[in-house]
Amino acid sequence: MKNRVRSGLAAAAALLVAACDLVEPSENVNQARIWTDYELHYDANEDVTAARASFRFGGATGTMLELSGDSYVDANGQVMSKRTQPITNVTYYERSFAGLAPSATFEFVDTEGASYVNEIGLRSVGIPAGGVGPIDNDASYEVRWTGQPLAPGEEVGAVLYRILGGGALAVFTQRDVGATSIILDRAQLQNVEPGDATLVLERRTSGVLQEPTDVGGRISARYTAAPVLVEVRD
Repeated sequence: MKNRVRSGLAAAAALLVAACDLVEPSENVNQARIWTDYELHYDANEDVTAARASFRFGGATGTMLELSGDSYVDANGQVMSKRTQPITNVTYYERSFAGLAPSATFEFVDTEGASYVNEIGLRSVGIPAGGVGPIDNDASYEVRWTGQPLAPGEEVGAVLYRILGGGALAVFTQRDVGATSIILDRAQLQNVEPGDATLVLERRTSGVLQEPTDVGGRISARYTAAPVLVEVRD
């Protein structure tokens, strides 16, 4: 019995180690091979804009890095604070702003003093004043949004929830360049039970790094619209 318990604990420990990301101080690696990831996110429900940056060695799947030595990252001139998720050890840097910050300029300075400046802007999306619905779950439904048509590298997603923050009832995506609406298809709607639901639209934009390191990186923006209540009918 004791051997079984020990074996179980050893297996659990191995799984925990596997689930954790290893984090290396950035001063220990070739500075030109630091891969950078920047994201700007506005949540209209909270009315908060969050800028986030993370770093890896060599590429998107490389070892996660924490900035060390004289290295730092800021957003709109304000130093970003390190965050580390418990258990997984995922490490990133974040700065929050009250209200809508329409764009962010990220500056990453490595341990050798090299500076990389990159900028991205948010593009809004929202539900028209007339609202949405009622939605018949036996037919597709088109939701037109407020905001510009989709540009290359953009997409709009729509998610239906029974309770905001709970599990998604259905997820829809629009990627067509020039689109101004998203279709909630019948194949998914027919699995949604009648009743009140919450609809959330989100616009996701992929940008281009103006000043990448030798191994590059990515920069993106998300605008999450305020949730709206909709009625789903048979």
